[in-house]
Amino acid sequence: MQSVEPQKFGDVAPLVTAATGLFSAGWALVFGVVGRKKWYPNGEPLQELVARISFVVAAVGVAYVYYNLTDPDQASRLKSFLWPAAGLTVTALLLYIYFYSILVHERWLKEPHQPNAEKIIGGFSKTRITVQNGSPSPEEQIWGSNRDPNLVWPPEARAKARVILTAIYLLLVVAGAAGLTYGGAAVIAARAPRIEDFFVDPKPITSGEVTTIRWRIVNADEVELKPCGHVESLGSLSAQPSTSVDYKLTAKNKFAERGIQRTLVVRVPFNNDTPSASKPRQPQPNAPAPNAGDCVVR
Repeated sequence: MQSVEPQKFGDVAPLVTAATGLFSAGWALVFGVVGRKKWYPNGEPLQELVARISFVVAAVGVAYVYYNLTDPDQASRLKSFLWPAAGLTVTALLLYIYFYSILVHERWLKEPHQPNAEKIIGGFSKTRITVQNGSPSPEEQIWGSNRDPNLVWPPEARAKARVILTAIYLLLVVAGAAGLTYGGAAVIAARAPRIEDFFVDPKPITSGEVTTIRWRIVNADEVELKPCGHVESLGSLSAQPSTSVDYKLTAKNKFAERGIQRTLVVRVPFNNDTPSASKPRQPQPNAPAPNAGDCVVR
């Protein structure tokens, strides 16, 4: 019989979790508070919407980190989402840079007759206009902060551009916050101890027989096999217990602690029967408990 204990946090993992929550929320807030003015020239109403959504993303991100990364087992399951989230973040960033650069670009405003303008702009029809020195910035002309935007972009094209830029910007906020969260999960999962193998063979056994215990552990600073004592991360030993015994393997480091327990049933023949007619021999109240003397390191 086997039982797996939940992982327990060590001293360092809580710091990683706290930093993950801080970076995840910080990403959303930077894009929602600072970025909406500098990198998102899409009109004041939409800027306010982006700010509100960014605050929600930051709050949800902190809660998600708290409820998931404080459990090392859950962090291990979430690490597989890191690369999809990172890929989505990079894709959203490149798309936003592309659309921002082609929409808010002085060259296409100053050179409306450039033959490749429509092609590079990506299908957003642009009216002809000559921009004089001292005029409002391209952002102000396009999005209509201080002047009639219809002189640069017709309403239909401007509405399409708003939808695309808003969707990509929000995707960038969400994907970036998620990527940082899953990055923290990957760090915890990568540094937590892992019990790769733990075997007790054969089992069950008959009283007087010898069993072999084998284990292999990764990322452990301290390994203990009860009742045998402290052992190396990779090894095996022989044991000849007289009663059924629980072998518990515990691996620890600064990030987390992991434990697995296996029960070895010891059968004892009775009434001169063959071993196949034996029954499990459970520890008796006055019988000596299994100890390190029953274990011989191989």
